[in-house]
Amino acid sequence: MKVVKEWNGHVYFAGNFTKVGVPVGGGSLVNLETGTIFPTEEFMNFNDLGAARITSAVLDGVGGIFVSGNFQIANTKPRTYLAHFLSDGKLDPNFNVVINNVVNKVTIHAGVLYLLGDFTAVNGNTRNYLAAIDLTSGQVNSWNPNPDVQPSDIAFGDGVAFVVGGYFSSLGGQIRQFVGAVDLVSGTATGWQPSIAGASVKTVSHSGGVVYIGGNFTSINSNTRNNLAAINASDGLTTSWNPNVDGEVTKLLIRGEKAYFGGSFTLVGGSTPRDFLARVSLTGSGAPDNWAPAISSYSLNPLEDVYETNDSVFFVGNFDSVNGQSRASAAKVDSVFGTATDSWNPGLYDSGTNFATKSILPWNNRLFIGGNYVFTNIVDRNYLFSVDLNHQSITGFSPFFNGLINDITFHGNYLYASGNFTQVGSSTRNGFVELDFGTAQPTSWNPTFGASAGEVQTLAVKDNALYVGGDLTTVDASSIQRLAKIDLSGTTRTLLWPNLNFDGSVRKLVFSETELFVAGTFTSVSGNARAGMVCLSLTGANVTNFYPNFTDPITTPNNIPIGTTAGLGTIKTFHIFGGALYSAGEFSSVNGQSRYLVAGFDLEQKQLLPFNMTVPGSSVYGLSDDGNSLYLLSLSQYDLNLNFQTALAKIDKTGAVDRSFSQLQSGNLSSFSMIRGVPIVVGSFYKWNQSFTQGIWAVQ
Repeated sequence: MKVVKEWNGHVYFAGNFTKVGVPVGGGSLVNLETGTIFPTEEFMNFNDLGAARITSAVLDGVGGIFVSGNFQIANTKPRTYLAHFLSDGKLDPNFNVVINNVVNKVTIHAGVLYLLGDFTAVNGNTRNYLAAIDLTSGQVNSWNPNPDVQPSDIAFGDGVAFVVGGYFSSLGGQIRQFVGAVDLVSGTATGWQPSIAGASVKTVSHSGGVVYIGGNFTSINSNTRNNLAAINASDGLTTSWNPNVDGEVTKLLIRGEKAYFGGSFTLVGGSTPRDFLARVSLTGSGAPDNWAPAISSYSLNPLEDVYETNDSVFFVGNFDSVNGQSRASAAKVDSVFGTATDSWNPGLYDSGTNFATKSILPWNNRLFIGGNYVFTNIVDRNYLFSVDLNHQSITGFSPFFNGLINDITFHGNYLYASGNFTQVGSSTRNGFVELDFGTAQPTSWNPTFGASAGEVQTLAVKDNALYVGGDLTTVDASSIQRLAKIDLSGTTRTLLWPNLNFDGSVRKLVFSETELFVAGTFTSVSGNARAGMVCLSLTGANVTNFYPNFTDPITTPNNIPIGTTAGLGTIKTFHIFGGALYSAGEFSSVNGQSRYLVAGFDLEQKQLLPFNMTVPGSSVYGLSDDGNSLYLLSLSQYDLNLNFQTALAKIDKTGAVDRSFSQLQSGNLSSFSMIRGVPIVVGSFYKWNQSFTQGIWAVQ
């Protein structure tokens, strides 16, 4: 995100994006009937490198839920890869198991919590890939099958755990190829050892004394079984159940007397077409029934979990459509034919291209859905979108730019945008456009600012006139040197200011009642020496006598000036607040007096104010106020390796920093605006004060 501005009850955001949605983290509660998301802070605040990765969930039997995944924070509290939430939906403050890597599956059997994942230690105890946890105390128990390679799945029978994966040189102390069973008390391998020919076993379930497995194999105990099979839990012999699937099965889930499975197959039962997803009966030979939702999958893991009601089947996985209807990651279909019967569609996305949802189960009269997603209600928006402040929803305004936007401004029924684009909608527009709010399409006015797109850097409107600044040297056929003023009062757009001459780029504009303040990389304006800043009268565009001398640019630890001109300070931004003009950028003195990064001037007398900021940093590039205090965006050098971070600070009129206003974010800040008294900040961050977000934050 790069730009945020308000106009007529809407907030407009510009940046580098093509899709926009509501952040919900990696876990959501969903209405069973409507598909409506109920975002909760508890599940938005799983964080690991910016995004939740919930891999599994299981009900605890007393109204709560265990959630596993790739995270180290849960609701701002340390929770390494496993968290417990109580029946009221709040994080359990007393359950905190310390695990050293990702937990891929969590399940409960006979009052014990079992974990499968990438870990090698639990609560300081060596546990390679498998562990058992006491539900109440959170302490690891003595069960330790100690497989030498990570299993892919686990299921439980009478006193044993069935483990599947690759070639185990050791599982419970014995060699086991693809599958094995370990005692739930001792953790040692039992004699259960079916012979499997193939490449892998990926998934396992147990029901009624039978172990069901799926993967990439061709025979069990010398009996032909393609990718899906059933084995007696007692003696390891193959049953007659034989769905005969023509491609790899990556997930198998038993629900009652039915088996749901997903994978890279196209035929089931030898000849019945089923793409990626199918259901068969556990009785008889395992022939497919009539349930056949047609899904469009983006990976070999189209199915991850299933939940059944009397007349519907909810399933989640890696897909984006069902029966031709958009359904990202989660779908509801009827239980007989698999038809999407209503508009139920939570619309869960990661970056807009990855649809990996892992877990679905009923909890507190809703469905809990967990996975890799971080957004819901995704819509296509290229580089610009708006939010209705009253309804707090994304609007239908969608002009579709083909490149980045540098700045936006507004006048009446029109939005003006500049940037590196060459097309808006179906219209050619070379770096500048006038958009009609009613149609979200370009108007017929199509001026050419400069020789190429991207030369307009800043836009502003004052008294029915549009001011355009940047690197441009022409407007259509007229010569112009970096700043143009255009009449917006009528239906004809007329160039008013062709006579100013800046010798460098114009980057920032701000107005008082009678004057225009301009910042940039110039050193003279129409023959007047003005280094980086100039004050123009709005009547006549005359250069005024106001000429502060910003000097001594901030340097790196190697004494390299950060400012654009050695010996000169650089002005990045202006802001008018409380009868004063505040100038900010990269400097340490003004008119020979110490002023660090920000300086204030009396707006009428143009006298330097005693305001002297003390916050450390190397640059200030954003300023605004809430009516009482000044807010600024700063670039702060924080180590000798020239690494930088950006920060939002709050200061009073003397320059003193409000230390209680502590804001921590995970990435860089681009700009902000005060909207209804609240700083709305945009940038490339994904976390703010341990709360998950994605490039936008309203600072309370």
